[in-house]
Amino acid sequence: MEPIARWGLVALAIAAIAWFAATQRAPVAADTQVSGKGVSGTANGMLPAQSPAAASQQSVVEALAEKFVEPTGPLADNLVQLSRDAEAGSNKAAYFLATGLYACRRIERGNQVAVSDSEGLPGFSTDCRGLTPEDLAAFKHWLQLAADRGDIEAQVSYALFVGDSFSVQDALRDPAALEDYKRRAIDYLNRAAAAGSPAAFRRLSILYGEGVVAPQNYTLAYAYRMAYMNATGAPAADLDETYFSALPEEEKERARKLAQQLNSRMATH
Repeated sequence: MEPIARWGLVALAIAAIAWFAATQRAPVAADTQVSGKGVSGTANGMLPAQSPAAASQQSVVEALAEKFVEPTGPLADNLVQLSRDAEAGSNKAAYFLATGLYACRRIERGNQVAVSDSEGLPGFSTDCRGLTPEDLAAFKHWLQLAADRGDIEAQVSYALFVGDSFSVQDALRDPAALEDYKRRAIDYLNRAAAAGSPAAFRRLSILYGEGVVAPQNYTLAYAYRMAYMNATGAPAADLDETYFSALPEEEKERARKLAQQLNSRMATH
């Protein structure tokens, strides 16, 4: 199983996470099902998917994406133009800017190897000269902007990138901000999953299994992991988590049906 540290939630894994996670436990909903809004049910805590207006805006965003050319050189030298393009509606520019600033923020904190080797962030962003602390903190704004406008990469990355920005002190000082993060993380992943993103399936499986960012729900964790395996051909060993083996067979069967519904929606995107 992917350790929670890989999700950028190391800081939350101490006292703050234990406290908040304890309030998030929920039983499997008897009427859990997959709808046009994603997985729904009385215990999943998910939010509505994108509105028709957001879907309409997506066509404009896609047109802008075709014109986007990744810049080279230090990120600071490209900050103004990327910001203009992002504000004008380019999700590619917003996501590129968010990932670059996030990478530089990690590098500043001494995590350069983790960024360059395991997260596939833009190569140019390792040149972080000239960036201010305010610039680095703005990664969340650009990531959220792209995610709100329907960019699937941004929606899938939000849980990792923004979760990594929380410290224990942040969580205890501003519980409302932590709750907002958790709500957005699941909302964005739910949208990406509804659009058929295998990466969203896997991340939702992890989050529902861990029970920290999302209410713990092993049936949903199993369903999303099955959907991920069906979509990618991942080996059966991907289901070797302890909590999956302890799941009653009737819940596994329910999860398989949910996975089939999730996968059937992929054909419509």
